[in-house]
Amino acid sequence: MNNIAQLLKTYTRKDLKVRENLRMVSWHHIDSFDYAFEVCLARSIANLRPVHIQIPATESQGAQVMRMWIDEAEAHKPFKEGISIAVKDNRLLPTECRQRALTYTGKVMISVAIQVGNNPCDKITLEVPGIPIMVMSKLCHLRGMDENELVKHQENSSEFGGYFIVHGLEKLMRMLIVAKRNYPIAILRPTYVNRGRYYTGYAIQMRCVRDDMFSQTVTLHYLTNGEVTLRILYRKQEFLIPVILIIKALVDCTDEEIFLRIVKSSSHGTDVGDRVELMLAEGKRFHLLNSRADYLSFLGGRFRAILEVGEDLTDQEVGAIFLRDHILVHLNDNAAKFDILCVLLEKLYALVSGLISPDNLDSTMNQEVLLPGHVYLGLLCEKLQDIIIGAKMRMNKDLKTSTSKIRDMNYIKKQLTTQALAVGKKMEYFLATGNLISQSNLDLQQTTGYAIVADKLNHTRYLSHFRSIHRGYCG
Repeated sequence: MNNIAQLLKTYTRKDLKVRENLRMVSWHHIDSFDYAFEVCLARSIANLRPVHIQIPATESQGAQVMRMWIDEAEAHKPFKEGISIAVKDNRLLPTECRQRALTYTGKVMISVAIQVGNNPCDKITLEVPGIPIMVMSKLCHLRGMDENELVKHQENSSEFGGYFIVHGLEKLMRMLIVAKRNYPIAILRPTYVNRGRYYTGYAIQMRCVRDDMFSQTVTLHYLTNGEVTLRILYRKQEFLIPVILIIKALVDCTDEEIFLRIVKSSSHGTDVGDRVELMLAEGKRFHLLNSRADYLSFLGGRFRAILEVGEDLTDQEVGAIFLRDHILVHLNDNAAKFDILCVLLEKLYALVSGLISPDNLDSTMNQEVLLPGHVYLGLLCEKLQDIIIGAKMRMNKDLKTSTSKIRDMNYIKKQLTTQALAVGKKMEYFLATGNLISQSNLDLQQTTGYAIVADKLNHTRYLSHFRSIHRGYCG
């Protein structure tokens, strides 16, 4: 009998070890999802820009500007809708979603702040339903259950989660390889010469990532005439800007200060100095711009329509918004952005001079893995921003016929609620098809293949989905 008891105890220890190892298979999926909602969601909401609506003048009031922005957001666990209060347990569990071909979804409660002119802010609380929840995340009811409780709820005793349930199917978001964050990568790509006259294959690229996981890639291109242009993508449009405009819009500095800042650390001062002089000469074409305020106004005037900011903002304020949200977004200080731009220029000139070799984009030292929670959060925050953008478009349309109801909070809430109902469907479509429908494309190059069905043909096949990494795009 003692031998049998000892044998059972040994098997129990082995089972516990197996269960622990299985749970480690998907921890990175779950951890990224939890981090996205616990930490990054509030940061992302704080970085969303408000929308501005111009309210025409009436007989009793003059023209005013309405500002509308998302103030807070909080995610909630999945529960059944329309269930009687008398029902003790109205939780929506993964098993029921599998059996009824449902999507395992919760909701996000958001607070929209509205301010007309200088009046006090009003707040509207909205429910955004139908947000898919990852199984075994902190927003899942199964989190914290032991083996007996899992079996009681018709789940596998060794359930480790890390996937979504969409229309009854287990859908898994793929991990992607992307360029290393906040690191300048030297590139020599012959196809860059097709971008325009004087363009060469030399470039420096940096994928800048903010603390809320928002990313914006900037690329510096070297031209044969000595100029350097900075390239960014905004809403799938490519913009090429002379880098000297960005530098002088960031800080008040003279040409001499810029020259000395870039040349002083170079061992080939003459060659670099000549190239910097050519870059500074490019700025002479803008002879009407003499101060930092002039350069900010110049940028703001060019990007006002593209950024869709309010008419009440000056060109200088729009220029500051452009620099903050699209140029080296991982930095909050303009002086730090100026320093990093100088470092990028130094590395670019070193690459052109042959002092350094191009970086290998296929090397793991120049790559990192983009986890599911990072992509999911980026898309969700974009769709939340679309709520107030869509409401603004609808309200601007109604303003053409009537200006009386624009100040009615019930009317505004109706417009916002209509837009909020579509968010969950868009997130569900993303997981169901793996197709990314986004205006910004989340600073990623591919638009398909983000989600797959977790096949359970055998254990090895199923487990491989959680560890496989998609090649993505690193250049």
